[in-house]
Amino acid sequence: MEATRGLDTDKDGVIDEEDECPTVFGFKENNSYNVNITGYDDSQGTDDYNLNLSKNRTSSVVKAITASKINKKRITSSKGLGETNPAATNDTEEGRALNRRVEFEVIKAK
Repeated sequence: MEATRGLDTDKDGVIDEEDECPTVFGFKENNSYNVNITGYDDSQGTDDYNLNLSKNRTSSVVKAITASKINKKRITSSKGLGETNPAATNDTEEGRALNRRVEFEVIKAK
């Protein structure tokens, strides 16, 4: 299972306290699944800036998940990849908005 969450330009605080992120797919209630989290950015800004921003976004998601009492060991991977692997063109605002994202891959626990 996968989910994607869109993000605002130049923002790394992607989760607020009322966010549903930890309950996606019933993840919080179902210990038989883990999650991989990957952050991305659009091509606006330098490569280093975009890489750091994507890492900070991923870190914000990890903090939100662990704050909701989900064991950090259930996060099997968390990384920021900057502007690599765009979901859409970076030539339009609509495309850039799709590229500013955090992806969740929910996987069966071993």
